[in-house]
Amino acid sequence: MKRILLILMVLAALAAGLIFAFVEMRKEVAMEMQGEAPVVPESRLRRNAAGEVVVSLDAETQKRIALATAPVVATNFSAELRGYARVLDPSPLAALMADLASAEAALSASTNELKRARTLFAQDQNVSGRTLEQADVAARHDQIALATLRTKLMVAFGKPLAERTDLPTLVLNLGALDAALVRVELPVGAELKAVATGARLFSLGDLSNSIQAQLIGAVPSVEPQTQGQAFLFLANAGAGRLVPGQSLVALIPVSGEPRPGVLVPVGAVLRAEGRLWVYVQSGETNFVRRSVAPDQPVNGAWFVTNGVSGGERVVVTGAQTLLSEEFKGNIPVLAD
Repeated sequence: MKRILLILMVLAALAAGLIFAFVEMRKEVAMEMQGEAPVVPESRLRRNAAGEVVVSLDAETQKRIALATAPVVATNFSAELRGYARVLDPSPLAALMADLASAEAALSASTNELKRARTLFAQDQNVSGRTLEQADVAARHDQIALATLRTKLMVAFGKPLAERTDLPTLVLNLGALDAALVRVELPVGAELKAVATGARLFSLGDLSNSIQAQLIGAVPSVEPQTQGQAFLFLANAGAGRLVPGQSLVALIPVSGEPRPGVLVPVGAVLRAEGRLWVYVQSGETNFVRRSVAPDQPVNGAWFVTNGVSGGERVVVTGAQTLLSEEFKGNIPVLAD
């Protein structure tokens, strides 16, 4: 009997020990889980009275992410018409010019031969009427050939280019890539109501650096696919950056009163939700995201007519961090 009681007491002690160990282990696990749980920071988002989302970052955080702002400058800018541009291969023009030179030489030779035949025939020298007739036919043939090539040149490149007195020199410069001939097509339905004198050309991937081009004239043909009015422009300075076949964006000034707006640094504009935005500083620690519609590139900036006013400061470094903070976890923002 005593032995049984002893065994029961030992079993009870073991059970109590196991229960105690289990409880302590649960406590330790709970403490570890609590220690590993992320600390939810105080929300940096809220809405202002206008319903805009405001991201708040203290000075220390701004310094840590190297956030920088810059003022936007109020300005007036003339409207420009956007066109689709392409650098032309100078080879077809060079080939036409070579054919023209050959045709001019042939016409000069046949004309001189005709003059000689007429002179000799008039002096009753050894030149038959048949020889004179053949010389006349040859000269007429060469004259027609030259006129045909000149017409071909006008049809392909337009009268203003075809009648340039410096065309041979221009072709040499085009071949050496010291100049570039650019065809600019306007969107269907758009037209230049006033005579333009120049255009600004931009590479598709770089709208911060422009190349100036001078208008040569209208092109007497349209592309079957685009059907837009087309013009030829000549780029000299900076033409070394252009190669045949390259696609460009062309901005052509149009008549009208300059429009008021601001210049926003290119680095301040970011894309999200299918739109373009900037972060405007409102107070030392507050930043508001506003939608903008960049209109025209101007020397490393965008001319903007909405969303930002002159004198306001926009974030030029760290805007992507602000956007990430705003979108992090889709946290609902608090209203003021």
